Amino acid sequence: MAILGRNDKCPCGSAKKYKKCCIDKEILKFENPKTHINLDDVKN
Repeated sequence: MAILGRNDKCPCGSAKKYKKCCIDKEILKFENPKTHINLDDVKN
């Protein structure tokens, strides 16, 4: 599997650069919701 660069064409077929198309979707896949803190849960 080749590594996709930010300036490569997006593999979705849109003909846009990866950074302008689907890179945000990939980043969200790896974001862990447990690392976000809800301030209402922290209040006493």
